[in-house]
Amino acid sequence: MEIDMANALLGVKGKASRIDLTLQPGVDRSKAKLAVAEVLNKRAEVHTPEEQNQMVQSVFAGMQTGFSLCGLAALVVGLFLVYNSLAVSVAERRHEIGVILSLGATRGQIQMLFAGEAAFLGVIGSLLESRWASAWRISA
Repeated sequence: MEIDMANALLGVKGKASRIDLTLQPGVDRSKAKLAVAEVLNKRAEVHTPEEQNQMVQSVFAGMQTGFSLCGLAALVVGLFLVYNSLAVSVAERRHEIGVILSLGATRGQIQMLFAGEAAFLGVIGSLLESRWASAWRISA
């Protein structure tokens, strides 16, 4: 079918966005592609399903890279926030840390106390982020 007839059949004025062809078994795809391109005379692009899939995959690969970079940036921001909150916590608790050390606690125990707090903050932040992300995926 000529492209002008396809436009008229589809009810679009001046352009058909896509026309799919089904070939009979045994027809050479490359010859069919060349024949269709010759009929269209550079008025449209001709792609095989494999070429179309490759183009879509290349677009998705770029998007995946972008999403990975955004995730990495979010991780760095999260690490900075946890570090900052722990630094403030240590600065505010200097007196209490001194009292605990004078009562016989070791530096390792104090470090484990703050490491536990950091782990707790990280787990809570991760759970909140995963809940938010899953809620966003469902609503989108």
